[in-house]
Amino acid sequence: MTSAQTKKFLLLGRDQETLTFMVKELSRNHRHEVLVENTSKTALNRMQAGDIDCVIFNLEKFVFSQVKLLEQIRSLKHKFKIFVFANEVNPLAAQLTTNLKGITVFGKTFLNLEKDFLGLVLRFLKIEGIPQRSMKRHSTFQRGNVVNLRAGKKFDTLVSNLSHKGAHLEYSSEKGGVLSIGDKVVLTVELHKLNKIHNVIGVVVWVRTNLSGKSSAGLRFP
Repeated sequence: MTSAQTKKFLLLGRDQETLTFMVKELSRNHRHEVLVENTSKTALNRMQAGDIDCVIFNLEKFVFSQVKLLEQIRSLKHKFKIFVFANEVNPLAAQLTTNLKGITVFGKTFLNLEKDFLGLVLRFLKIEGIPQRSMKRHSTFQRGNVVNLRAGKKFDTLVSNLSHKGAHLEYSSEKGGVLSIGDKVVLTVELHKLNKIHNVIGVVVWVRTNLSGKSSAGLRFP
């Protein structure tokens, strides 16, 4: 592992346009090292060295074969984070990744909304104090509930981050919380100070289970 200030990223993919964007963003402050591989075999060889902080997949489609690869990577016992970006995400395949620690799957449309890719990655790596170029977010710990319109399930959630374009949700899969990328949901939050209940429709753009086993998801509002 590199120092807390300098990170080593490994990118894997064949979409050169998106890879070029990612490399440019991740290396924009000339502090982080960025490696690029085009095949899973050469990428696995890089990972076995154990000095990678974050692996980023740039895919056309995320399907069950990629889940097998992620399981193989996790069997290496390294603790680096893994981010997967794909144009198309199979919801069932994404759901299987919730059993693998430290993996986050994003629909690639999220890249069009995120104005600060480096900031996004560093936030998920839990580095504090990184100046963000993206829109202002407000920290909050407002309890609410979510109705998953695809699964027809309602469950409690904690809204821990909020902007007028989206929200960060924390929830428990053990208590019925089920979300997949692309799900349309209705988020209901009771604004106690305003004595008002607020309902908003959102689309899930990423889901993850962190190293402690807690589930979270990102919503984009229309």
